Amino acid sequence: MLITLLLLFIAIAALVVGAANPRALAWMLMLWIPVMGWVQLNLFNDSSATVLIYEFLIIALYGAFAVQAARSEETYGVPPIVWRALPFAIWCAVLIPSSIAANGVVVTLIGLRTYVLPLGLVWVGYRAFQHRRQLEWLSWALMLQLPLIGALTASQVLGLTAMTGSGLIASEIPVGFMIAGVIRPPGTFSAPGHLGNYLLFSIPFAMGLVAMRAQFSKRVVFAAGLVGAIAALIVNTQRTTMLLLILMIPLMILLVRRVRGTSSVVLAVGVVVVALSVGNEIVRSIFVDRFASIQYDLYPTVVESPMRAMRQALQTPFVGDGLGTASPGYARLANPRGLQTIQAADMVDPSLLPAEQFMAALVAQTGVPGLLLYALFVGSLLKAGWQSVRVCRRTDLGMIAAAIFVFLIATCLQSWSYSPLHYPPARVLFWFWAGALIALPRLAAQQDAQPGLPVQAQPRVWNGRRMVAPRGRMSSPPVVTAAHGGPRQFRPS
Repeated sequence: MLITLLLLFIAIAALVVGAANPRALAWMLMLWIPVMGWVQLNLFNDSSATVLIYEFLIIALYGAFAVQAARSEETYGVPPIVWRALPFAIWCAVLIPSSIAANGVVVTLIGLRTYVLPLGLVWVGYRAFQHRRQLEWLSWALMLQLPLIGALTASQVLGLTAMTGSGLIASEIPVGFMIAGVIRPPGTFSAPGHLGNYLLFSIPFAMGLVAMRAQFSKRVVFAAGLVGAIAALIVNTQRTTMLLLILMIPLMILLVRRVRGTSSVVLAVGVVVVALSVGNEIVRSIFVDRFASIQYDLYPTVVESPMRAMRQALQTPFVGDGLGTASPGYARLANPRGLQTIQAADMVDPSLLPAEQFMAALVAQTGVPGLLLYALFVGSLLKAGWQSVRVCRRTDLGMIAAAIFVFLIATCLQSWSYSPLHYPPARVLFWFWAGALIALPRLAAQQDAQPGLPVQAQPRVWNGRRMVAPRGRMSSPPVVTAAHGGPRQFRPS
């Protein structure tokens, strides 16, 4: 009853907020994702019904943005790059009849919900920020959450220490925790891996925010968010996130290639050192031991298991085995083939779970054509994101652009051996921030274009297909239009 009332309240609130300001509803979604797991496990002791709240918000977002787009194509219209997801969506639609015949309606809907529903968040992310200050305030709120997440994660470990006297070593696994040599705390998420994936976004993003021009009070919050994120990572001991961050943070510096940006990274690294000291005081040698164990599990995790999963997936028909059969949630449903749940005997390799590796799961359900069409859309997003990084490099948003871009790259790499795009937070953050990254040059141009500068000195902008330079000499700060899905020209105010 309580869950039903909560869902009803959220639905009404989403309708009210979406009707008044669809962008505010998008910001609410970003703030809900980091805490929804704690709500699921601690207030409702449930991880099935309440997990759908964020998907209801996504559907409400699409409706609100569609209504506004009909009124104002310039400020809410679908950017051209989103239409590049259409081939994959059409392919999934073609598979629907055979999927329903083989697996049933509900399982097919689970597959569509998993792979098609979140793609429109690229549109939402692209239109989520009309002004630079909106990006600053949402970032401020996200960074304000991180110290709380870090503190809660640390308190979970300290609570285990009080109960067992041995920190992350315990004989009983509490709800939401996970055993992986040591007991790993979930923080404000429903699983430790989800927290680690959120930190994979938050740590580079916080470092990018430190390099941004903003009020001193905001910069203090940005630095506090970075400390909280690092402390949470140490306590969470997510090895995949550690390894990817080691690769991605230097890449950020290479992408920016600016003295100011590099010096900001050095400052951020100093903050990281402080956070490392704080986290190490909580977990002692456990973090070091977990990090050292990467060398033993690297080959099985990165090569052996994903290759076995892909070979298993390729044994399905060329067009896949049907939507939903390797999606999260399938195991909780009665299998139309006669199994109550997915059994190990139903798989070629009993040690593998079908949804564990994202790429293999996609091949198993949509076939090789589905994987190629999906990769085509993701590749177009990465190309447009790279162009945005190049444009923003000479502005104070350059580090933020680089941070989002390396997060997209890291998520793609992680999708080979794990399944980040199957679950929140990456299932939401990846698509939303990919759209926001493409729109960043528009936000950078609002502040960085200066009166009287020749066009060669002005930032380039995204015209819907490529980055172009504005024409003429500006005598006053520009107003950037967004017709046809992107800023096409500067219009003097």
